[in-house]
Amino acid sequence: MQLYMGLHMSTHVSYLEGGAGAEVRRLVEENSAGYVAAVYEKAAYVKTRDDDLVMFTSEPATPYCVYLGRLWDLLKDALRTGLEIRFKNMEVSVGGSFSVKLVDLGYPAPLTPSKPPAEMVRKALSLLTLIDTGVLSWRECVEGTAALRASKPADILDSLIPLIGSGPGATPAADDFTAGVLLAFHVAEFDVDAKPLIDHAKRFSRWPSWKMLEHAGHGCSFIQLNRVHEALCSRDVNKLYESILESMRIGSSSGICILKGFLETLLSLT
Repeated sequence: MQLYMGLHMSTHVSYLEGGAGAEVRRLVEENSAGYVAAVYEKAAYVKTRDDDLVMFTSEPATPYCVYLGRLWDLLKDALRTGLEIRFKNMEVSVGGSFSVKLVDLGYPAPLTPSKPPAEMVRKALSLLTLIDTGVLSWRECVEGTAALRASKPADILDSLIPLIGSGPGATPAADDFTAGVLLAFHVAEFDVDAKPLIDHAKRFSRWPSWKMLEHAGHGCSFIQLNRVHEALCSRDVNKLYESILESMRIGSSSGICILKGFLETLLSLT
């Protein structure tokens, strides 16, 4: 995909071209709108009027991202908290000063349901433990794992509700762990009712964390998790190791917490 920037001299609007994850299409079709909720070095969070979450990034990140390649730095400099964002006619308008034409709305996509072999899941858990930086000893991971292992699959979400909202990170560690659990249920096609957990998260956690949980329930997460899942299903140990390392770089601790919940739940379902 080629990215470019042009300047419309009559309106002083900079026109950019970028890609977007598969779930952004719905927001465009609904003519959704929102505002910039937070701006970070590598991403910006947009909160839509119905509380959905869209990320602006340089590289493909999630099915809910708009990515701009080398032009991310240009856009980032113009973003500020509260700036209006509009999705319409295959474009994203950013505060009236930028317009991003979406040339691809299919990648990244949600995880494809497919339950990997148990021996690969065990191998992944061993690798994760081996290269852990200490996060797996956090209370949220320890208690989440214990609750998961002590529960029948249908009762796992209920067992995790008391932990929701706890732990460090922009998205609390317990929420990250639970997002991994929901992703595992999705790929294993194990039907669960996540509404009570999401409703609890809305009260006791915070946006965007509870929205991340909602997204995970229908298979949407960071692209690194897609790669872990693909490596598991294809029995490719080398790619598995590489994708686990990539996933551990998501946030300060989010990646490893998501992975722990994901792998532990898959193991309980195989």
